[in-house]
Amino acid sequence: MEQNLHKIDPALVVVAPSRIRKDFDEAKIRKLAESFKKYGQISPGLCRRDGDDSIHLIAGERRLRACKLANRDFSFVFSDDVDSITLREIELEENIQRENLNWQEEVDAKHELHALKQDQHGVTQPGKTGGHGIKDTAAMLGESPGNVAEDLELATYAEHFEEVAEAKKKTDAKKIVKRIKAELKQKIKLQEAIIKEQDIEAPADAPPTIEQQLLYFSKRITCGRMEDALSEFPDNHFKVVIWDPPWQVGLDKVRKKGGGTRDFKDGDDPEFEGFKIQLEQVSKKMAVGSHLYLFFGIVHYKIIYQLLREAGLDTNGIPLIWYKQGSHVTRNPTIWPGRSYEPIAYARKGAKNLVRQGAPDVIISPMPTESLKQSHPSAKHPDVMLDLLKRSCEPGDTVLDPMCGSGMTGVAAEVLRHTHKLDWHMIEMDDSFRTLAITNVTQGYSKLVAFKTTAVNVADYAPAPLPEDFRELEIGTDRWRQFWEENPDQQGDMLAWKKERTG
Repeated sequence: MEQNLHKIDPALVVVAPSRIRKDFDEAKIRKLAESFKKYGQISPGLCRRDGDDSIHLIAGERRLRACKLANRDFSFVFSDDVDSITLREIELEENIQRENLNWQEEVDAKHELHALKQDQHGVTQPGKTGGHGIKDTAAMLGESPGNVAEDLELATYAEHFEEVAEAKKKTDAKKIVKRIKAELKQKIKLQEAIIKEQDIEAPADAPPTIEQQLLYFSKRITCGRMEDALSEFPDNHFKVVIWDPPWQVGLDKVRKKGGGTRDFKDGDDPEFEGFKIQLEQVSKKMAVGSHLYLFFGIVHYKIIYQLLREAGLDTNGIPLIWYKQGSHVTRNPTIWPGRSYEPIAYARKGAKNLVRQGAPDVIISPMPTESLKQSHPSAKHPDVMLDLLKRSCEPGDTVLDPMCGSGMTGVAAEVLRHTHKLDWHMIEMDDSFRTLAITNVTQGYSKLVAFKTTAVNVADYAPAPLPEDFRELEIGTDRWRQFWEENPDQQGDMLAWKKERTG
């Protein structure tokens, strides 16, 4: 093609007044002119000779105008000696500038033009000169490399995903691509987590013996002081931390005495010096790019957020609120309202985005029942732990509960076994509470939540996996909602099915 390339003063090129296109975006022409000054005119125009040897423009008026503004010669080829590939390049570049192109036609044209130039000149290699890259295509079109790269990606996804190709607007297509990429990332992470779990001899989905389950979970729940147990883990290790320390909020004075629950004392560290040291240790073990969820007493709001920031964690100072339906604990109901919520401080170390973006800052669950509390009065309902994990966890993430009590973080993590394969660990100083935690995790979510009895049946260790067909689930149940969250591609069918069944 280069031997047929000609150059001429753009003022000498004849542009017929009968050309269809009259209006041009002057801002885009100026931008293209700046590109020509920097990179040169990469794509030529197309011209023909007239009988008087004058040069008449066939295609490339944008480039011609940009050359005038850039004060440089106009590069062109003659229509009677141009090859088919060059002619196609010129046609594509010309069509991309049409005002009436839909987004699919635009990105497809850019994709074909980019591919043609790479076939001619090769692909730009890092650290090497030569070849044709996205910057070169952007220079041809007078657009930013980022915009061109985005359109090339859209064209590729539209080719392979009908959902993208059928999007009415480019903004809609971008959102669909973003979701597809996130789903693909989740699948890759899950596969990596499955391989990792196999390496540490995790129990199968249907463990053959209770002993294997107890042994496996006992390895994940350490007995000892948090300060000592954390030393066994490397720094910058955990991606998500859920922590419920004892606080000075009068719990031992509020709850009822008696029954099978043994006495439990709040902490006795009014100056928070011990907690400050513990928080610094936990922060050190958190990965760069991790989240912390810290249960606390609302009366300690100011000092808690101050200590979080001093420990190097980022927070906006707005807590999540866990509303416990049916819980109204109060010492004196004639004077004070009942307590029905707990605040949860959310903090970040580094840049880790939320997985459930835009989730509300109020979490609603049933109040912990007597069967959930068993012999631990501060037991949380596993639904709140499950909600927190879903907000922040990607497959294979490392999770820490440094003061696990009754072990509900582990119970929630095992609910996500099939979708996340979380590498979770818990610490409990009291040996009897650790035993309770092992029992609870082994028994599993479904038994803990469904029954009011305190009897333990460790043979039923986890909820059954979700069916492949959502029609087997009862509409509106927790398992229906879990299927909805884990299968976004079937949400349209689920809505249609729900409407058909419920009207």
